[in-house]
Amino acid sequence: MPYTWSICDPFTPGLIEKGEIDKEEIMDTFMKHPWMELCRKMNALPDIEPFFSPTLTFCEVETQADICFSFTGDDGLYNFMVVINFEDTYGDRDGFNLEASKELLEAFLRGDFKFIEQKIC
Repeated sequence: MPYTWSICDPFTPGLIEKGEIDKEEIMDTFMKHPWMELCRKMNALPDIEPFFSPTLTFCEVETQADICFSFTGDDGLYNFMVVINFEDTYGDRDGFNLEASKELLEAFLRGDFKFIEQKIC
């Protein structure tokens, strides 16, 4: 199944579409995203209002199911709001640490939407 991904950068207006991504690259992309670097940069510029929290969204093209991770933590503290948009389900919840967020992304990649819905909705 093909996937696409997009990002929201705190200092760039609008969604940045990144295009297709291989399923095998998604977890690595999530883990290597510069969450803390962006957080520190936002904190270092208190007079500049960011456009967005640092955000990654992954979409399964065939079903249009997507999962979005928006960083709501602070320097040294990983915290994510996770938003899901599946066929008949939309939900969001804040308060997921890095490990719990990885668990949700792994479930998304194996198509276990029920697991994710139980955690989010």
